[in-house]
Amino acid sequence: MIAGKPSRTVFSLGFYLLRRVFVLLLTIIDGVYITVLIVNLEGSLDKAVRRQVNRQLRWMERDGEFDDVRPELLQGAKNKARWRLEQEVGLWLPSGQRNLRWTLNALTFQWGRAVFEPVGVYPSYIVGNYEVNEIILQHFPNTLLIMGTAYLLTFCLGIPLSLYLASRRQGHWLDRLFTVLSPISSVPSWVLGILLVAVFTIQLRLLPYGGKYDALPAETWYGNVAVVAKHMILPVLSAFFAIIFQLVYSWRTLLTIYSTEDYVDLARAKGLRPARIERRYILRPTLPFLLTSFALTLVGFWQMTAAL
Repeated sequence: MIAGKPSRTVFSLGFYLLRRVFVLLLTIIDGVYITVLIVNLEGSLDKAVRRQVNRQLRWMERDGEFDDVRPELLQGAKNKARWRLEQEVGLWLPSGQRNLRWTLNALTFQWGRAVFEPVGVYPSYIVGNYEVNEIILQHFPNTLLIMGTAYLLTFCLGIPLSLYLASRRQGHWLDRLFTVLSPISSVPSWVLGILLVAVFTIQLRLLPYGGKYDALPAETWYGNVAVVAKHMILPVLSAFFAIIFQLVYSWRTLLTIYSTEDYVDLARAKGLRPARIERRYILRPTLPFLLTSFALTLVGFWQMTAAL
């Protein structure tokens, strides 16, 4: 009986985790399907896919895929190519099956191709016919670099600052300042990015508005590091300002509650140094909540990263 208890515990834990994973996957599938239904409620998604097929067809014609076709057979070849493209994206399926097809494509990252036609909107080096997944993977390292830096700054500065405000500066002007500035974190990061570009790029002309490198590369590797760091300032600040004030405000409130506990007052009465009291008696019992809060904020904030 005693020997069987660990195995039953492991089985129960495994069954619980599998059930939670199943519920999570079902929630994601339902959420994506409902999103597709809402977007396509008035046929908007159908129209967008048809426009994409037309762009793809024009690109095929521009790329010379119909050059070998005789003039009298050209229209038939175009119609056949259009029918094949529409079959590939599922436009000829019934409405319910079409929505399920696009839900499956979204869940399996089959996002089709992006066609940038040679018009005045796009620079010449962007014009082309690309897989959407290739575009995402090409820019994903830059996204990780920017957001990783912003999250690292938030974590390394947010917790010490919250602890400092809660234990030593309650009611101080700096404490009130973060309380006043906390609504800024409700502004999307890409909106803050536009404002920062307007100020530091357009008005002050201090920082670049986009890209990762300057027009001319640096002569040394550390020169390139400085160039990349300069280009990272505005997007990193946008992400940092969009998250730091609200986190510090909420963390400071929690730490303030713990700083008034009896064992903290006893530690102060014993004459322990403030830094030790903060680390051992305030931060240690609240650290699991702070880490969980930061992780959940990171997951929720990721949805604004692509736009930034």
